[in-house]
Amino acid sequence: MAEPHVLETRKALEGAIHVERSALAQDLAELSEAQWATSSLCERWTVEEVTAHLTAGAGTGMWRWLLSMLAARFDPDLHNDRRLAQRRHRAGRADRPRRGLAGRDRRPQ
Repeated sequence: MAEPHVLETRKALEGAIHVERSALAQDLAELSEAQWATSSLCERWTVEEVTAHLTAGAGTGMWRWLLSMLAARFDPDLHNDRRLAQRRHRAGRADRPRRGLAGRDRRPQ
């Protein structure tokens, strides 16, 4: 079993993540189609693609991520492009990643 201070630190971190994801979801809730398609500060990605990248972390475990990186020969661009394509294929355009931003997050107990 983990040390008590480690468990408290983990709970605090999970709580902070939940708060930040909820705040981001609120910020994104009112974006227009044009705003979703706007280039982001991440050179190759739109606002929608960055949001998809952020939400993917909430539903991808460590082993799945590691296997995906291994399959991409530890090339982060290739890994991210593949994961983004998979997410688009599964969700389709009607189910924007913004819908899962706060909802997929596990709130700490």
